[in-house]
Amino acid sequence: MDFKEYISLGKVKKVQPDISQAKGLLQTAEEDFIILSSTTITAKNASFYFKNIYAVLRSGLEAFLSLHGFKSYSHEAILQYAFEK
Repeated sequence: MDFKEYISLGKVKKVQPDISQAKGLLQTAEEDFIILSSTTITAKNASFYFKNIYAVLRSGLEAFLSLHGFKSYSHEAILQYAFEK
């Protein structure tokens, strides 16, 4: 499915670009990444680590969408937007 289909399905909304929101998302993602990058991955924390690194990546991509005037309600749409750009 291409990104335009997510818009037509209502899983993505066209909004005003929001630089402030994008900066906030990137700042949080960076702070979380710094903490995660200092963590040693073990069998006990691997699931925790993976979930949180995914959240960092998603926040960065949401910031990218915000800069371009989109609000996504779908993880798949976020990844599709990044893929198409």
